[in-house]
Amino acid sequence: MRIIPTRGAGGNVIERHDTYLKWVDTALFTLRAQISPADLDRLVLTRRYWMMNSRPLLMKA
Repeated sequence: MRIIPTRGAGGNVIERHDTYLKWVDTALFTLRAQISPADLDRLVLTRRYWMMNSRPLLMKA
């Protein structure tokens, strides 16, 4: 799992949005056997994740 910089990451907003959501999926898959569901919610499934996931970008490149 790699860390995604939030500022100056390059690429357009759609690429960063998609990369972030893929990172969350990978983090959940990787960490689910190592930490509790409550910790996953607190550390990975943040309010920002739910906001970004509930408002998909309409304009795909």
